Amino acid sequence: MSRTTKASEESAFRVIPIDQIPTKKSRKKQQWLKLFENIPEGKAIVTSEKELGVAAKSISSTLRRYIREGVLPDVYQVKRRKEGNVLTIYILHLEKEDKDDD
Repeated sequence: MSRTTKASEESAFRVIPIDQIPTKKSRKKQQWLKLFENIPEGKAIVTSEKELGVAAKSISSTLRRYIREGVLPDVYQVKRRKEGNVLTIYILHLEKEDKDDD
């Protein structure tokens, strides 16, 4: 008996074929792009992590990646504000002249 077979028989772990691993459930790139692109210039979306289903940091990193890759222009920002236990997320589409303001 091979060493691999013996180890598998003695293991308490379940072994499955790779194609049975569930796929990761996340927003597709097109869904995120649509969200960002539908914000009118000079406006912001007000939302929460619960509404979006992801952490605010994930939204920020996704947006930064799209800007870095040239998918979106550098006129979008994500800001977080916490009042008490409530975290509010603002996704901004800046007007071109307001881009450098914070």
